[in-house]
Amino acid sequence: MKHFLLAIGLVTVFLSGSLYTTTSLKWTQLPLLIIGMTIIWLLILFKSNSFDKTLVKIISFTFVISITLYISVFKNPSLGLFISAFGLTAAVITLLLVSASTIFNNSQFYKYIIMGTMLSHVPIIIYSFIVQPFSIQPFKGIFYSSNGFGNMAATFFSAILSAFFIEYNKRKNRLLYLNLLIILIFLVIISGSRTSLFAIIGSTFTCITLLTLKEIKNKKNIYRKVRGFINKGFALLVLFLVMFSIPYFRNTFNERIIKKFTMKSDNQLDGRGEVWRATIENTTLFGNGRDHFEELGLGHGAHNTFISLLGQFGFVPTLLFILLIIYILIIASKRFLKNSDSYSILIISTGTCFVLLSLGEGMLMKYTMLLFFVSVGVISENGKKSLFHN
Repeated sequence: MKHFLLAIGLVTVFLSGSLYTTTSLKWTQLPLLIIGMTIIWLLILFKSNSFDKTLVKIISFTFVISITLYISVFKNPSLGLFISAFGLTAAVITLLLVSASTIFNNSQFYKYIIMGTMLSHVPIIIYSFIVQPFSIQPFKGIFYSSNGFGNMAATFFSAILSAFFIEYNKRKNRLLYLNLLIILIFLVIISGSRTSLFAIIGSTFTCITLLTLKEIKNKKNIYRKVRGFINKGFALLVLFLVMFSIPYFRNTFNERIIKKFTMKSDNQLDGRGEVWRATIENTTLFGNGRDHFEELGLGHGAHNTFISLLGQFGFVPTLLFILLIIYILIIASKRFLKNSDSYSILIISTGTCFVLLSLGEGMLMKYTMLLFFVSVGVISENGKKSLFHN
């Protein structure tokens, strides 16, 4: 039963994050999120006996952040700001709690995350091509913008990239993940989302860099390890060469990405720079409220997760939120370099994607953020003696 509950909980939570950025299905976001969180809480309350110490520290720090968010709500009272603060803290704390519980071991928790990602987003991608003709470019499918479609594909890519490295020695899985990576790169390109392209490049670069450091550090059987790493790098290199050797793919890349850079050479940020500058100039310790951007005549949002937090909730909550992300990524990197298992690369890949996408779009409560915080569970040091804790 606990296996089924975790699978359903993750699928519904991931779906809520992506459908939040669609047009006709946006209304399903809140019901799906509530259902997913309720299922996860059932697991936490009735199946968990203890929690990982490191993750308890992360959760405690998150409670501190929640206090600062509510101070911002008290300073700038509004129902919208309260709902935003409550939704953000409830989602993050719930995902971290199920991550910290000792119900599942690292290997099984990782597999459920990958399975949840695939079960929730393969149907979304298929349905997007049913709704919108492929000939219409840039492609956005069921999403309200092509950037939304690209962000979804880039996030999916970050999860599958980690699975490719973790399960590289399993031939069937390796081929499956390699094919998925090809498809997801193509989806990002037809979306024309430059931020999403940077996210998949950044995730790939970060993972390969840490893999290199890990192989250098582990000098035992160095020849076998270096050969294995070269094989992984060579597989990715072949992937990119094959893709760019196809005229259609190459022309699509030039048309959707390169041409977009050329056309917007005088304004690469699409006006975001003005919003960011005005927000920074008007920042306070605990923010300016839910309607901050409209009051400054800057539209409805900042197109940046951290600038959005800064404008609405202020410097203190934003700084603590950034420190939380940095702390998680540092711990994950240390665990990855230190331990024999490689599951922490899931956090590194999804975390890098979340940060890079956040620089160009608001990612709060979206698939990217939800995937990153639930992935934190694979740094747990519990559950390595047996497959499940009974």
